[in-house]
Amino acid sequence: MNYELQIENGHIMVQLAGAIYTEDAEKLRGELQEYLAQGYSRFLIDMEQVDYLDSAGIATLIALHKGAGRQGGRVTLRGVNGLVKELFEITLLTEVFEMQ
Repeated sequence: MNYELQIENGHIMVQLAGAIYTEDAEKLRGELQEYLAQGYSRFLIDMEQVDYLDSAGIATLIALHKGAGRQGGRVTLRGVNGLVKELFEITLLTEVFEMQ
């Protein structure tokens, strides 16, 4: 997994690419939790280039969603497609996250 983070207008913008496995998800989760601790609560996650996401990746996104929600923010997922989109549909996560 590759990812890039940037802050734009108070939003944390994350562009993900490749397959997301447990080790990658834990690293990403730690970094995103730091932003939550700093008071950021609006996240835009670009997943257009993600071709695989394991349960740890899903858990990372759910934890971020819960943390942002507690601070009055939200997590928006953009570009979810292919098998990852099917996974989100099957698990009804499309109803949890704002999807673009």
